[in-house]
Amino acid sequence: MTIDPADYVAIVDLASTYCDAVNRGAAAQIGQLFGEDGILTGVTQLAGQSERDLIGENEIQAFFQPMLDGVMIHQTPSVSNIRVDNSRAQSKTSVVEYVRMKGYPLMLYIGDYYDSLVRIPDGWRYARRRLEVRNIAALSEVASG
Repeated sequence: MTIDPADYVAIVDLASTYCDAVNRGAAAQIGQLFGEDGILTGVTQLAGQSERDLIGENEIQAFFQPMLDGVMIHQTPSVSNIRVDNSRAQSKTSVVEYVRMKGYPLMLYIGDYYDSLVRIPDGWRYARRRLEVRNIAALSEVASG
């Protein structure tokens, strides 16, 4: 299946914009990357909360706002497995994330986002974004073996 290069670029840009917004602590922008009823799942446990879906721009923004205050996060995405079917798409975004919280060691998170996307008049948005964390380690643990 051939993917329109404009769709490919737009989907990769959406993932990059998500990571950039997380890196800058821009909670409002993160929420705007989701469709009206967009769902984000797999992230609440990382903040010490019970696992639950975050639904819609406002709930996603409300989750990220306090979590990102005073935390240094740097995510680097790698997007693959893009499949487009008219106004719907699927992709996988592998992420390497460094997190520094006050009073804690620098942490390394490695995981994958499995994305379902929807095309709206303004471009592509996430309909559902599911994070599966594959590895978490304090960098001191990584350095010592």
